[in-house]
Amino acid sequence: MDLSSSSGVSHTGGGGAPFVTISGARRYGFASTLSGMKRLVLTLTVIAVGAASVAPAAFADAKSTPSEQQLLLASRPGIKIRVGENGWYRIERRELVAAGLSAATDTRMLQLYTDGAQIPLLLRGVSANKLAANGAVEFYGRAHRLLTADVRTYWLVTGTKPGERVEVGARTQMSSRIRARSYEYTAISRERKIFMSPLKNGVANNFFGDRIAAEPVSQRIIVRHFDRPSKQPVLTVAIQGFSKQPHAVKVTLNGADVGLMSFKDRAHAVAKFSVSRQLVKEGENIVTLASTAGETDVSFADEVRLTYGRFYRAEDDSFRFTLAAGRHARIDGFTRADVRLLDVTQPNAPRALTATARKGAGGYSITIGAAKEARRLLAVTAARVRKPVAVVAERPSSLHRAGQGADLVIISHRNFLEAIEPLRALRERQGLKVAVVDVEDVYDEFSFGAHTADALKAFLTTARDRWRPAPRFVLLVGDASFDPLNILGKGDFDFVPTKYVDTDYIETGSDGWLSDFNGDGVGDLAMGRLPVRTDAQARTVIGKIVGYDVPRPAPALDALLISDKNDGFDFEGAIEKLRTLIPGSISVETMKRSAGPTDAAVRQRVLQKLNQGPKVVNYFGHGSTTLWSPAAVLQNSDVDNLRNRESLSLYVMMTCLNGYYLDPTVSALGELLLRAENGGAIAVWASSTFIYATEQPKLNQEFFRLLYGGRNLTIGEVAAEAIKVVSDTDVRRTFTLFGDPTTRLR
Repeated sequence: MDLSSSSGVSHTGGGGAPFVTISGARRYGFASTLSGMKRLVLTLTVIAVGAASVAPAAFADAKSTPSEQQLLLASRPGIKIRVGENGWYRIERRELVAAGLSAATDTRMLQLYTDGAQIPLLLRGVSANKLAANGAVEFYGRAHRLLTADVRTYWLVTGTKPGERVEVGARTQMSSRIRARSYEYTAISRERKIFMSPLKNGVANNFFGDRIAAEPVSQRIIVRHFDRPSKQPVLTVAIQGFSKQPHAVKVTLNGADVGLMSFKDRAHAVAKFSVSRQLVKEGENIVTLASTAGETDVSFADEVRLTYGRFYRAEDDSFRFTLAAGRHARIDGFTRADVRLLDVTQPNAPRALTATARKGAGGYSITIGAAKEARRLLAVTAARVRKPVAVVAERPSSLHRAGQGADLVIISHRNFLEAIEPLRALRERQGLKVAVVDVEDVYDEFSFGAHTADALKAFLTTARDRWRPAPRFVLLVGDASFDPLNILGKGDFDFVPTKYVDTDYIETGSDGWLSDFNGDGVGDLAMGRLPVRTDAQARTVIGKIVGYDVPRPAPALDALLISDKNDGFDFEGAIEKLRTLIPGSISVETMKRSAGPTDAAVRQRVLQKLNQGPKVVNYFGHGSTTLWSPAAVLQNSDVDNLRNRESLSLYVMMTCLNGYYLDPTVSALGELLLRAENGGAIAVWASSTFIYATEQPKLNQEFFRLLYGGRNLTIGEVAAEAIKVVSDTDVRRTFTLFGDPTTRLR
């Protein structure tokens, strides 16, 4: 259901719908159903742009898997070191002590781990097996290159046997008369400005650079220390197709044509062009990309690389390079004599090589002897040694262990743990066993510290198998975002991540995937999410949930059923059928947009009724991220005006995108209704994608049968069971409950 027919490419601006047409007028995110979808040309979401001491611990033996070793690391005191870039790192003694390292620690027993494997470290300033005041720990650290995480975590612990150390001293070198004057280097231009949710590419990247059409777009590549007589430069261009048609993109370098890229539809095209040495400039080089197949030929820049011969010369006292087998080299350009040379060919087993700096007219240089094999090397002065993103105490956890259990598991970002306490206490008074889990502990135990939704699924799978009682309910506290790395600079809102799945029209989030243990597209636990971004929002929502169970006068209306006009689907007939399923003792009112007399009048009546606080509000019709129907009978701007705090409503939304909680620039209508301070919703059930109308009546009816069926189910149980009656995988995976799944309709 609910897609706009569009004649142009669409992307999200700052407005309400998750897309805005680039060519042509702005369109809403509702659509004609079925027949209207056949007319669809393009639809997309695009956004322009007090610590525990480090105690000795017995660690797994050599036969242990990395995962087994990681569980031991996470369950013991230690220090977590986070790095965001590849490089040589140094952590001073004072930083380590501040994070929990005892000054009396025997340095021989210090061990460093990442990804469940021990890696060597280098100690400086050691006296009598203790770190001196000027002492430090150094190591070669690597960033993550995941779509959801760029920071990698390292664990510094005190073991029961000596830890691994970086080998210091030059390797056996061979004599060589061949001096390498340059090496093959690749300069990269990779812009990330636009998120493309309609690009259904699984786990691949959805962020791209400029939109390529008839108007040329430019990519800037910087060339330094170009050895012009060396190997001929090669230009590599990667483009993501978007419009469903043949593409023809002309590529030029510094104004000269170098070739044409031809590909089709939404293919990811990569082409290499050998370019004249004379075309390449020292400094800035401009690669332009322009469509030649007409106005409808639309694609997006992904990456441009220029590979050329680069002289061995450092910049800013740092240099990462390769050296071919059998050749020696001299590295110029250092401003200091304290150059450190590392062989990082094997990143988890680096070697510290001997390097003697000599002063010359242009600064300092070092000479590197030849070796029998090619090597990747790093040379930095002491001033350019990197500092970690963070050095913090590990808070031990043991989520993987048997002997614990919970009916309700609350997985929260650390920012909201204090706000959760009233809800935890309430549910325990009501007889549920509750476990509150810091999502960082989940990462530490199940993904080696990496921020990823896969860790949440691994944890829930473990809890199902080992905990007694096994969880029946899961509440996620914190918003999620399609931009977990904050590429767009709009905020770090991926507090508790979700899984991104491909649906018919877009890639979107699926909380149900986190507990879908058998792969049928339906979560096996009753799931809910509080999509909050601040402590204040968390306290507001939890206050509403806790206060909901306080006895209050019954509302004047039990159920309000609202339908859109019958545009492509019989929405009115669907809510009339729904009404027949509600017991006669329940007060019900239907509102039809077609009743008019104007959309403005309908909107006014809807707001008036919502402010009366019906127990249940059901909407069936067209919709988008921020509104109901083309007439916006309810939209984001209305939420702040709701005043039904004493009689909160359960919202059931049979429409598109009201549950699209992933956009860091705009909140979905469902999110705002839950977070509303003065009223709105106690819970919202809505989809995070575009969905067809065909199976929604069956879904809607099953929800009401269960809700009013006398079984006294919680809202989470009703949602989890109702979704099983539909076969449409998009519906099964994307309906999201905003709210506590253990809440019962008052």
